[in-house]
Amino acid sequence: MAALPDPFARHLHPAEAAEFAQDGRHCDVRRCREPVTVYGWYRRRSGALRLGHERFLCTGHGADFGRRHHLEIEPAPAEADVRPHRPAGTPWVHLCGMSADMLEAHRAAGWHCDAPRCREAAWYLASHRYRLQSGRMRQDARFLCVRHAESFAARHGIDMAAVTPPEGDSR
Repeated sequence: MAALPDPFARHLHPAEAAEFAQDGRHCDVRRCREPVTVYGWYRRRSGALRLGHERFLCTGHGADFGRRHHLEIEPAPAEADVRPHRPAGTPWVHLCGMSADMLEAHRAAGWHCDAPRCREAAWYLASHRYRLQSGRMRQDARFLCVRHAESFAARHGIDMAAVTPPEGDSR
């Protein structure tokens, strides 16, 4: 089985930081209104579950996050490694096939599609960011089976032929 990722943190590429600033996104720490410059990820235990958490932080809180998790914050990725950015004014919707490591970790943990009452194997990762009535941004991510991924794509106008297929697809 592939090891689940350890906590990590990296600086955002300027294009990523500009996209967050355009959306009015700021540091995740309560009452901090500084722009997002650091991305952090970690796992924590909640009862019998190990939950993954993403953090979008300003430079100061990113440094605190790194010290708390004994991490050195990685530099920003190269331009070629940054995912394509959405056009201004469009909702942020993303659908992609899961990597081979993600598929293996999912199978080993016994996880399945996140759609209600669906027990099919998950092959895709879907995420959707939107603004709440309060003005705050919210992002949801779900692991989906093929049927629910096709439904998500149809609902959001995504061409399934253009979606990155899952690695090691052996359906």
